[in-house]
Amino acid sequence: MEITVPASVKNTAKKGLEKHNNGWDGGTSTGFARARQLINNSKIPIDDVRVMRNWFARHYKTSYPFYKQWEDEGKPEKKRQNSIVAWEVWGGTPGLNFVNKHTDLLNRVYKTDYKKI
Repeated sequence: MEITVPASVKNTAKKGLEKHNNGWDGGTSTGFARARQLINNSKIPIDDVRVMRNWFARHYKTSYPFYKQWEDEGKPEKKRQNSIVAWEVWGGTPGLNFVNKHTDLLNRVYKTDYKKI
């Protein structure tokens, strides 16, 4: 089963990868691979949506607060704030909304009891 990747998720992942390529700190090889997948594929396997959901569950309390603060400050040049690139290469806030939208499907397919993040 494959799930369509929204344009907003693609665009945010692209911005994160561009920041990384322009010298911003943050992200890992796994995140950069995820960004390339989100950018280049119109659909991704449901198992990858599950992996994304689990990443967001771990990073919502660590990366997101710094990302949100950066947004609230008007997105200034902060090349040394790891959370910005890390959050964006996984699809950012649109990516979080994307996985939350598919929580019920993940629960049915994997027989889990995931809650929306």
